Amino acid sequence: TGYVSKISELSPVKGQFISAVIITIISVTGILVVTKILSENKE
Repeated sequence: TGYVSKISELSPVKGQFISAVIITIISVTGILVVTKILSENKE
């Protein structure tokens, strides 16, 4: 049970880190897509 409690202690921090990385990836992807669409419309 000590091993399980250690994982559950780490998981909230790991979950926050993973979600932050996912949000960053989505944001960057969204910015790139919008930039590509805008640059295509300008031409």
